Amino acid sequence: MIEMCVSVILLLLPAVSAVLPPTDVTVSCHNLKTVVRWNYSEQQGDSSFRVNVSGSEGHFQTVTQERHYDLSHFLLQSVYHLLGFHYVQVTAIQASHESATVTSQTFAFNEAKTTHIKCTLDFPPVVLTVDGLGARVTFQNPLQWYQELKNFHRLQAFLDFTVTVVGGGGEEFNTQCLSSETCSCDVQLLERRKEQCVELSGGMVVERIHRVPFTEMSVCAQDTTDDFSTLTLALLLSFLATVVAVLIFCICKVKAWTMTSPSPPYSLAPPCSNAGTPVMDLKKDVVSRAEHVDCTSRRPSDGGEYGRGGDLEELEAEDAAGHDSSEEEASASGYDRKQRLQVDMGGGDMVMAYDGR
Repeated sequence: MIEMCVSVILLLLPAVSAVLPPTDVTVSCHNLKTVVRWNYSEQQGDSSFRVNVSGSEGHFQTVTQERHYDLSHFLLQSVYHLLGFHYVQVTAIQASHESATVTSQTFAFNEAKTTHIKCTLDFPPVVLTVDGLGARVTFQNPLQWYQELKNFHRLQAFLDFTVTVVGGGGEEFNTQCLSSETCSCDVQLLERRKEQCVELSGGMVVERIHRVPFTEMSVCAQDTTDDFSTLTLALLLSFLATVVAVLIFCICKVKAWTMTSPSPPYSLAPPCSNAGTPVMDLKKDVVSRAEHVDCTSRRPSDGGEYGRGGDLEELEAEDAAGHDSSEEEASASGYDRKQRLQVDMGGGDMVMAYDGR
């Protein structure tokens, strides 16, 4: 009898050992996406795999020919499925033969559960606004960002998160976000920097007992206060320089219009016979008639070519006395006769000049 039992066992061993079990059964869970994966030898031919999910909340079983299986739909069937802890068992199947079962590590989206793998969610897109020594962190409420968590509202769920300032004293600011559409937290900075960074951590509290953890993240932002001040100062200086330049230009133009040029000295007058000849007036830049000058008052004084303006009466008397004795000069043309000219030397001094032509 014993020999018969041993023979039966020996006959069954080859069939059992012919189906190798899967290897490296692992579970990844992040952002409500949960997938179990495993490896299997290609030399085993066509094989199927039985996937069995067990744990504190619910049970699930299926068969697949893939080397992975998505468990997200099972966890999202119920809030309590998501908050419970689970593990996965995978068995290879070939025809009527099965391999040994391989079990994964335990996992859960709940910090209150003791498991090997802690599944987490990501924060919605976070915006950090820096203004001098103050900053604000804002993002959309995860209960609205994740459509799969809409049933959590009835469980009085809320987000409890902490903002930690990077650098300085590492100050922490804790706040809670309930049913508002946007979550925000104001923080104080100890020193001004060109770039400010904060770290964000927290979790979704459900029924005051469970806590769905969020992945810690950091966010940085530029302090735009200095850039704005510099730009404003540059614009003001540019505007001031423009105004000054316009004022200087206007002043110069007005001064040019109102300023009178000094009168140039009178030009040498032509002879009496040509007293009506046009000459150029330097002051007005127009052609004018030269002043009619009495030739009888233009003779030089005795013994010299020049006389002072104060001796005009004496010069006129001498000129009248010597006019008749100079018959040859009288008969000569105006240009052959010696000319005496009155010239303004400036400062109110008038002199008589002699033209010896």
